[in-house]
Amino acid sequence: MKTSYLARLLPLALPALAPFAGHAQFIVTGYDLFKITYFDQTLSETPTALDVNAYRAVARAFVNDPDPFTTGTLIRPGLDPLELTQDDEKWSLDQSFNTPGGLDAEFPDVGVADPFEGYEFSLNDQPADPLTEEIWRLPLVAPGGFWPSDVPAFDGTSRDTLLAGPDAATDFTLSFNGFTDETDESAGEESFLFLTLFRASDVAAVASWGFESPGLGSVNVPGGTLEAGTDYFAQLVFSNRRSYAQLGGEGPSGFAVYDYATSINFTAVPEPGEVAVAAGLLLVGWAAWRRRRTAA
Repeated sequence: MKTSYLARLLPLALPALAPFAGHAQFIVTGYDLFKITYFDQTLSETPTALDVNAYRAVARAFVNDPDPFTTGTLIRPGLDPLELTQDDEKWSLDQSFNTPGGLDAEFPDVGVADPFEGYEFSLNDQPADPLTEEIWRLPLVAPGGFWPSDVPAFDGTSRDTLLAGPDAATDFTLSFNGFTDETDESAGEESFLFLTLFRASDVAAVASWGFESPGLGSVNVPGGTLEAGTDYFAQLVFSNRRSYAQLGGEGPSGFAVYDYATSINFTAVPEPGEVAVAAGLLLVGWAAWRRRRTAA
């Protein structure tokens, strides 16, 4: 079974959205629905979908005041609603699946023109009394088949560099493929590339390149970015997304996002000089031990 830290992550996601003022409905500042497929390139040169939880859906609604709402649901086309969980100023759900069919069955690509037939986020402030219940629905239509044109992959040299252990003190280059930007800007579509180096112990990002062109091709990692003897993983993400305006053209926009994410696990190493010094000290200690043993 393949193992990877990246299945616990959500790639860089929602662009910064300025909070809306005025009418109470604008307490919701943004919302998105992600469909993600995770690949691993540690065990094979060609990225391969994870054996477990390779397919993921994440839905989020952001608010600028967490107090008014007590429950939240995601209304899905043709399916039962799903409960959203509150974490301060975010309401969300996160589900993983072992097959693409499982993901699509629970989060279908509706691709319809009528926003009332798509996804809706419903945040409720008085669930105990349906007669006075206030529901804030944010239509979100997920376009069908909006996945990137290619799967992210580090080239052979970069993969070898990572698996051998890059020198933490020296600059190194990571090169990778790109993907075709097939989006329509007039329809609110965009394509981006993300690359992040995560420390494995706490899943903290130590270096990142975000919202880059799909044809970026390579990045330089400066010496000193990594710590010798520390485990990391590199995650390369190809992202297609489409924005949707609120009904009537007022209020926050929502995003439907389709991501492919490929990772490689690796460990940074000391520079060769440090290894030589350590080996020399070990030999000196061994020689001293031999002399004491002979004298005895």
